[in-house]
Amino acid sequence: MHHLWAGPSRRTDERLAITWVLSQVPARAVRILEAVGRQMKVLADQISEKLGIPIRTGRRFLQELLDGISDDLKGTGRVEIRGLGTFNVYRRPERRTKHPKTGQPVTIPSSLSVRYRTSAKLRKRLNGDGRSGVVPGMPAPG
Repeated sequence: MHHLWAGPSRRTDERLAITWVLSQVPARAVRILEAVGRQMKVLADQISEKLGIPIRTGRRFLQELLDGISDDLKGTGRVEIRGLGTFNVYRRPERRTKHPKTGQPVTIPSSLSVRYRTSAKLRKRLNGDGRSGVVPGMPAPG
């Protein structure tokens, strides 16, 4: 398909939009977003390696999986992944608070959010089931 668009490429427009959005976000949030992106990349690369598929396919697989979970949450409000846990959509109620700079009262509207509850199998595995009970990267209990 041939496009007659004479302006900047769509990719350039997307980069400019992302740059603008990130300039509006506090530095701490940017670090968190970057860390999540790196973690997803590492996870996708591990999936690719274990399944013996190209890295690009592994990344696409992981993105499709996460998109599917998001779509199901939006549609049904609940997703259960046996052995991992359950994601449930819930409504946060409207609340009143103070604006941090001005001290004026502000109403935060109600919104939807997601709660996650680990499965009993995962909790047992994390808390030790006859194995060492130590999670890599986490301090030892005690």
